[in-house]
Amino acid sequence: MRAKIMRAKILSAAIVLTLVAPAYAQMNIIAPNQKYTTQDEVDQAAKRDRDYKATMHKLPDQKTSNDPWGNVRGTGTAQTETKPKPKKKQSTAQP
Repeated sequence: MRAKIMRAKILSAAIVLTLVAPAYAQMNIIAPNQKYTTQDEVDQAAKRDRDYKATMHKLPDQKTSNDPWGNVRGTGTAQTETKPKPKKKQSTAQP
């Protein structure tokens, strides 16, 4: 009787393992969130990159400064601290 129960448990475990093994093999255990790219996606990305670079070469050179407030500000540097000028003493003596 015990042998039949043990045999049934082993047989049921083997059946479960044979059903679960193909599903387990399809899982990506090392990097579960990694998406693999196909050759078509790689080719599309390369074409997009080439088109972008070609478009960038066609554009004229831009100014290095892109400061919208540049015309409003003065050309000199701002003084961080202003020293008060000493007041001249006026003499009250009359000549």
